[in-house]
Amino acid sequence: MSKLWRTLVVDDSETNRQLIKEFIHGKAECEEAEDGLKAWKLYNKTMHGEAAPYDIVLLDIAMPRMDGVKLLTLIREFENFEKKEKLPILVITAHKEKVDDAVSAGCDDYLLKPVSSDDLLAKMTTLIK
Repeated sequence: MSKLWRTLVVDDSETNRQLIKEFIHGKAECEEAEDGLKAWKLYNKTMHGEAAPYDIVLLDIAMPRMDGVKLLTLIREFENFEKKEKLPILVITAHKEKVDDAVSAGCDDYLLKPVSSDDLLAKMTTLIK
């Protein structure tokens, strides 16, 4: 059996998080965050050795407390500062007009909602090396 991808699923919609988890069931072990602030705290645990690192982040853009673009910016700034390997980040959003902001902030790729399981798994497979 191949290793499960350690995945952080960040979306303010519990329904969307559950759907993504169903799509990648059997391929990934998931941690969830309902906003960027909680996701940043989970990410920090991996950077300080308190948790295993993620293989990929699946990130919504429009969320309360801290949006996806801000989280993406913080992660990329931390990686650059610490000279860490870049964590693959796949943005999954319904807001096509915000994709350019996510790309500018450093996302590796994106999918527009609604997402199919085949498209999601194909993108994840491409991004996780």
